[in-house]
Amino acid sequence: MSKDWNSVWNHEVSTTSRKNLDKDGFWDDRVESVRKNSMFAEMTDWQLSLISAGKDDTCLDIGCGTGRLAIPLAKTCRKVTAIDGSQPMLDALRAETEVCGVSNIDIVHSTWQAFTPDSDYDIAFASFSIFMENVRKHLQRMADCSERGVVFASDDLRMSAAAQLAVFNSIVSTHTDIEMIRNVCVDLGLEPDFETRTFKRQIPEETEEQAASRLAEIFNIDADDPNLLRYIRSDYRKEHRD
Repeated sequence: MSKDWNSVWNHEVSTTSRKNLDKDGFWDDRVESVRKNSMFAEMTDWQLSLISAGKDDTCLDIGCGTGRLAIPLAKTCRKVTAIDGSQPMLDALRAETEVCGVSNIDIVHSTWQAFTPDSDYDIAFASFSIFMENVRKHLQRMADCSERGVVFASDDLRMSAAAQLAVFNSIVSTHTDIEMIRNVCVDLGLEPDFETRTFKRQIPEETEEQAASRLAEIFNIDADDPNLLRYIRSDYRKEHRD
């Protein structure tokens, strides 16, 4: 019997840190941290080459953030519709469009779950913004409203094995996002093409207390949880050491 990858996705979203990334307000105070993420800055040109938008194309940016991809795309394609559930992110995007003199971006305050496309797009893409449950439904929606869909996702576990053992005392996540998304696409008959590339991920410079506060919100546990503090003092530092 074949595996139900949509159910696998739902299980892993509900039992790991990823579920909190889709909550209202989670991204509202993270504008500057997103802007300063050196990994994202390094991968931008590569992502734009894969999106490969032409001058007559219309694009839908799902979870656009501050416009890291939307703004350069708008300079080369006909129109970009940029949606995000965080108003502060969209405020930063709007300010940047004024600085750059870009006028062909429609900015929409909405999650992808609540968004109703008012037209078909040549390209719909999501850059590390697929957090919701029932990913099968939402990948199908991308396919239905566009000629081509592009999803950027991690090929790392949502939480490392060391983090899972430290926080949950067991392994609860065994599949990467890219593995699950690929298999859901296959189940949908979308015949996906996949390309992978490795980028160096850096953690912010922070105290133990700051790391505990940040990770506790993501992992949905108390910042003074002894398991979390033990993880930060040992495996977390090792995992992110240069």
